[in-house]
Amino acid sequence: MYEDRLRSRFGLAVVAMPVAVKWLLVVNIGMFILQQVGGAIFRPMLRLEAFLALIPAWVVERGWLWQLFTYMFLHGNLLHILVNMLFLWVFGADLERVGGGRRLLAYYLTCGVGAGLFHLLFRMHSSVPVVGASGAVYGLLMAYGLLFPDRVITLFLFFVLPIHIKAKYLVLLFGGLSLLGGLGSLFGSEGGVAHLAHLGGMVVGYLYLRRWQMWSNLAAWPKRWWWRRRARAQQRRWQRMLYYRQRVDMLLDKINEVGYENLSAKEKKELKEASRYLTHD
Repeated sequence: MYEDRLRSRFGLAVVAMPVAVKWLLVVNIGMFILQQVGGAIFRPMLRLEAFLALIPAWVVERGWLWQLFTYMFLHGNLLHILVNMLFLWVFGADLERVGGGRRLLAYYLTCGVGAGLFHLLFRMHSSVPVVGASGAVYGLLMAYGLLFPDRVITLFLFFVLPIHIKAKYLVLLFGGLSLLGGLGSLFGSEGGVAHLAHLGGMVVGYLYLRRWQMWSNLAAWPKRWWWRRRARAQQRRWQRMLYYRQRVDMLLDKINEVGYENLSAKEKKELKEASRYLTHD
């Protein structure tokens, strides 16, 4: 009823938001609200970031492995969560409509955890907390660029100037910026952006999609090999059958002319073998 009123009044084609994307938005926004409430009520040591943000040194030294999962549901400020949730909605909705909610959720969480591991690998002793869904969102961007490479996306530079760019070039642009930023953080200060996590989300996303493709090709190889072998055997069988039929026709013509008794022993043996082969077939 509500969608019908919108459509009739404004001419809008309302499309329901996919379930997995909707719940990811709800969880992220809910956790951001808890962050703000916790920061305003509790002491700094009791804030969520102290336990749920990704702090590489604590993961390694204290074994707080859950931070590799929980950090992606926290955000640093309002702009941070708005940008991430906008990208989640834009890219995740189309991906879920193509692959389904379970696949999208598995892929999203894998990219998020993988991005955290990628950052941890290069910043193992860092005590700077990392928060945000950017790693998982960059994984969504990678999948979007692979599935819809020529789809044009409109970005607003400084929230004003529109820029139209194809998805595959957007992936290259964001990937290149993350690579440059990651190299800069390795040889300089960490800064306020976890470029390595962004890059890790894209790398893990690409490997995740390639792994499924390689596994599917590997699983299909025995079947293809069996069909090729069967086709070759069938072709040899048809060739042999054609040869025997031609020889039988020639021998039958000779029998009509000179009689069966005048066939050679070799011809009689060949006739009997061909008859047995063709009858068995």
